[in-house]
Amino acid sequence: MLQVGQNFVEDIDKELNSADWLISEKTIAQSIHCRDIGIHSGEEVEMRFEPAPAGTGIKFIRDDINDGNNVIDATWDEVEFTTLCTEISNDDNAVVATIEHVMAALAGKGIDNLYIHVNGSELPILDGSSKEFLFLLESAGIQTQSQARKFLKILKPVEVCAKNEANRHACARLFPIDEWCFQLDMRINFPNTIIGEQKFSYRLGDDFNSEIAPARTYGFVNDVATLQSHGLAKGASHQNAIAVNGNQIMNEGGLRFTDEFVRHKLLDAIGDLYLAGKPIIGRFEGDCSGHGLNNQLLHALFSDPSNYTIISADEYKKIVN
Repeated sequence: MLQVGQNFVEDIDKELNSADWLISEKTIAQSIHCRDIGIHSGEEVEMRFEPAPAGTGIKFIRDDINDGNNVIDATWDEVEFTTLCTEISNDDNAVVATIEHVMAALAGKGIDNLYIHVNGSELPILDGSSKEFLFLLESAGIQTQSQARKFLKILKPVEVCAKNEANRHACARLFPIDEWCFQLDMRINFPNTIIGEQKFSYRLGDDFNSEIAPARTYGFVNDVATLQSHGLAKGASHQNAIAVNGNQIMNEGGLRFTDEFVRHKLLDAIGDLYLAGKPIIGRFEGDCSGHGLNNQLLHALFSDPSNYTIISADEYKKIVN
């Protein structure tokens, strides 16, 4: 029997009575597409969202691949590369990179099932946030499906720690929570820059469109030449990323939020953790964590079945009642 407090029971009763998104899976009502460059490849790519049947999950389809398997499941165990983006691949080495902003948009809108067609190895970057992907999903329309939505409820604390890309100590953690929600707390620290230390807390679903989705990716001017020599950031510009030069923001118009940097790191975490395959009920704590550590956290979570349970909101209500 699951053990939870009274707040959790009251919260699930309230949510079940007011929000259809907790009860049923969702897809989109019609197809919709966009075209832009990849931030790392610099190559133009077209992406198309297509409705998918209940129980499908999120699947990327490489339309430019005619030989071998061109379908890649958006799941934690398909992640192959995590330097400055999250990249997934299948057993036939079909690759799709920089999926985190799209995955965050899908998590924010509660989309469970979707075919994402793309004719290149990297998704379009658009404005460097999830804002325009949300616009596409909302323009296509959200379709409720007949299958009950399943959730991944954290039962025990899980933690991974390591040195991050800046060679600083970083940790990512998941904890049980006494509510029917996914709470995220993120801290970043870039000393000797305009970013400094920033913290942000957010409950998934609360004003995602305005509080999280518009936060853009960012990079440091001094790193551009090195990144490009390694095949990264070839498509980066002031139109799709915040350019930081010491204590200066180089973008015309400045920031969308004073703490846009930590909000974007939290956006990335939402996208990375949606690769769990189901929405999470629990609390995430990121301390200077990035794509690699976020994925390691999912590996640690799924390494022990006693860390979690999979259950629908409807099923849980029957248990606690």
